[in-house]
Amino acid sequence: MAENSASVAKMARLLAINQIVIGFLLFSFGIADRLVPGSFTGYVYSGVWIGIWMCITGALGIPGSGRERTNTRNSFAGVFMGFSITSAVFGGIIILFYSIGISQITSSDPEFYFDDVESYNEYYQGKMAILAIMLMMGIATFGIGIWVAICTCLLKPCCEQQPQVE
Repeated sequence: MAENSASVAKMARLLAINQIVIGFLLFSFGIADRLVPGSFTGYVYSGVWIGIWMCITGALGIPGSGRERTNTRNSFAGVFMGFSITSAVFGGIIILFYSIGISQITSSDPEFYFDDVESYNEYYQGKMAILAIMLMMGIATFGIGIWVAICTCLLKPCCEQQPQVE
């Protein structure tokens, strides 16, 4: 059992680091999404605030995925689980928003926005690249959030009691 707990803790720590990296990428591409006009996703800064949430979640996961069972680790693991479930919900929101954004861009009339087709093509390629990258990161956010919730549940931060030391 201790062997399994150590491997689950190691996996949770790697997932916490992944959440920090994905959070930074979401933050960066969220700013890029705002700077390239044409979709409602940039106006609500969804990539920015979800990226910040992911970085906080990953930062909570590092102390929450320690190998030694302490009350502090159990507390951080419980908070990490809750934040990861919320991150999975945010990943679903990203999937929804950016899928709508992609369909909005692909179904728009280029003559409505631009006078010439060349400037629309440059705009279209840049905006579609940002939306596609954000959609992929939303899928990763959703998957990692669920995976972390399962890993932290296997760590059992709330089920097993520490033996009392007198």
